[in-house]
Formats: sequence, structure tokens, C-alpha cells
Amino acid sequence: MNLLRRLLDVWPLGPGGMLVLGLSAVGLVRYGVGHRDLVLLVVAGVGLVVAAIALVAVVGTAVVTWAALRGGGDGAAGALEREAGVAARTGFTVHHPWFVPFVAVDWTWESPEVEVVVERDGGRLHERVTPRRRGDHEGIVRRVVVADLFGISNVAFRVRERRRARFVPGTGRLEQMQVVQGMAGGDALSHPDGPPAGDRLDMRRYGDGDPIRFVLWKVFARTRQLVIRNPENALSPVSQTVAYLVAGRGDEAAAGAARVAVRCGALGGDWTFGADGHGEPATTAAGAMELIVRSGHVAPGAGGEGLARFLAGTGSGTTRRAVVFVPGTPGPWIDRVLAATRASGRGGTLDFMVCADDLDRTPVDGPVKRLLLVGAPADAEVRATAAGLRAVVAALGGGGARVMLVDRAGGRVLPATALRGRSAG
Repeated sequence: MNLLRRLLDVWPLGPGGMLVLGLSAVGLVRYGVGHRDLVLLVVAGVGLVVAAIALVAVVGTAVVTWAALRGGGDGAAGALEREAGVAARTGFTVHHPWFVPFVAVDWTWESPEVEVVVERDGGRLHERVTPRRRGDHEGIVRRVVVADLFGISNVAFRVRERRRARFVPGTGRLEQMQVVQGMAGGDALSHPDGPPAGDRLDMRRYGDGDPIRFVLWKVFARTRQLVIRNPENALSPVSQTVAYLVAGRGDEAAAGAARVAVRCGALGGDWTFGADGHGEPATTAAGAMELIVRSGHVAPGAGGEGLARFLAGTGSGTTRRAVVFVPGTPGPWIDRVLAATRASGRGGTLDFMVCADDLDRTPVDGPVKRLLLVGAPADAEVRATAAGLRAVVAALGGGGARVMLVDRAGGRVLPATALRGRSAG
């Protein structure tokens, strides 16, 4: 199948070109010459000339363009690092054939999966790409198409560029909010400039030896009871937080939220991070970022397979809370995650962060939506639906774990009760 496609790519005549050449040849030989029809003779002759010019122009431009791009470069441009979902230029350019104005040069990426927009700037064509998914790739494969504007001739060829392409998950508007408060386990230390015991916010009865200046005289006037202000007890800090990213369909929002949590220090000072597709956890921001990026290569049906091993390996007594970032779209990962959490026995020490984009405009499931999705690209990013979010929240919240919603596009962390009131799918 691939061989047939490659042969069709280099064949310079498309369906339109073969139709024009066939009709022009029949009109010229049978009617123009055979029946001496001067009108058809001229029309057929013009059709043959136009087809021949288009064929020569397209083939010549394709050869020149292929010669200029062959080899795909030597990697001197450096690694390409972009954010998924954000359009940006890559530095790849192609000379525009100004001397043949009716010939167009366009291209797409076969690997990795990105959306390409070709922009003309002066005498050159520049590409602007929007990565569809995070990932780390060793090279880029482009499919270049040279065609005339009449649809008569077209030639396609592939160009391989030896350039590393690394796409990190987008963070949306989560950069502009305090995700620490939304993801914290509830424990904290007093301010380092203050006393370790905390501020005097509590009260207790007066005892022998207590300083008289801490007596609450207004309370004594009302109740005739001597009480004093007492320092609040300092809360014990979380010794260690473990976090895990579950891959699956529609997991780009979860990956973006995990990226923000690692970079902004929302997991605390001592943490361990893991992700699907990698057995070794990370304890540094750089290592965690690498796990997040490479989790984009996990097959959609394999999400959650490494969570049980991760929780078992980080289940020491110093671990107080686990944070699991999950997609807002149901999938096979739910059963694996529930089995892993039951086996770990964490229960209330577990936080699920169900991540999606723009919860206020979350599409609703229904026949109209399914009809509109017919013909959509299979590799397009999956959007969470209201019914899907409710199914995920209901499944994960049954074991005593806390479930939170993360709106990447809206930049918010909300309780699971925020789904109430939305229309059912």
C-alpha cells in the first residue's frame, strides 16, 4: 500500500490532468483532424498546450525544490521545542517559484502529528505549526506537494529532517493562578520569621504562672471566667508528596496541569513524580518534565498501567498524600486506576485532579455532537464532555478520595460539585 502511494505521488498527472489530456486528444484527432472541425481543433490544441505547460512547470519546480531540500538538513538549526496547541514558526523555509506563478508549493508533516500553515513572506515560504500532542521525536518527515492551480498536474515527495522535535504540553491559563492552594493536602508550617508555635489565636483557661498580659479582659467582663490567648499549634508539614500522570484519550489538559504543578512548586519541597510509560519516577523538575513529555507516546488504551507499581514503590511511611492527574474523558484507564488505589490502601490520602479545557463550554454528548464529529480527524485532540466528566468523577470519588476539577483553559481549580447543574448528555 505504501509503495502504491509513493508511485501515485511521483506520477505527475492527476485525475483532472488525465481528463483534460484525454478529451483534448480525442477532440484533436477525431473531430479536429478527422472531421475538420476548426473550433474543436483550436480548443483541443489549446487544452493540450495548457496541459503540457502545466506538466513541465510542475515537474521542473518539483525537481528544483527536491534538490534544494534533499538531505533534510544537518541538524545545525538545533532542537525544535514548542508548546502543544500553540502555533509557532519552526524556521523551515522553501523558495517560492516566482517565475511560474500558477504553480503552488505546499507541505504537511507525516511525523510527528502537527497542523501546518504555509505562509508566504517575500520570496520564501515559511511554515507555522501547531503540535497536536506532547512528545519527543528524533526527526521530522514532511510531505511536499507541488501542483498547478488548474488541477492538471501534481507531484509529491517526502523530505526527512534530522532534527529533534520536542513538544511540551500547553498550560493554558494555569500560569496565572495559585494552583498550590487547590492541590495542597491541607498541612502547612508557620511563617519562618514568626515563632514556631504560630500566632495567639486559640484560648484556654488561666493557669498558675501564665502571663497576665495575655488575659482576655473583655471575656472576663462578660463571663467572669479568666481565659488567656494561647498560641495555636504548628501544623506538621507533609513529609513527601507523590504525584502521577495517567495517559489516555484527551489527556493534554492533565499533562499541562502536571507541568504547572511541578514548575510552580505546588507539590511541596519533597516530592516524587511518575507517569505512564516509564518505570523510574523522578524527583527533580527536569526529570519530571521529561516523564510528562514522553508520556505522550503511550497508547491511548494503555493508560494507568504503571500506577499500581508507582504507588507500591512510594508507599513508605513518610508519604502523606498522593496526587493523580487524570483525563476528563472516560477510558480503560479508570479500571486500572481504581484497582491500583484499592491495592495501595491510601483511601483518603489520595487526590484526583480531573483535568479538562474550558469547563463552562464543555460540549454535551448527544446525537447532534456525534453527527458533527463524522469525518473529524482521528488524531484530533479529544474534548471532554459533561457526561464524560460526571462519569469520571463518579467512578473516582467512590473510594473516599478527594476529587477536584482542573480547568486548564479557564485557569481554575474547582471542587467536583461544580459539575452539578450542567445539562445531561
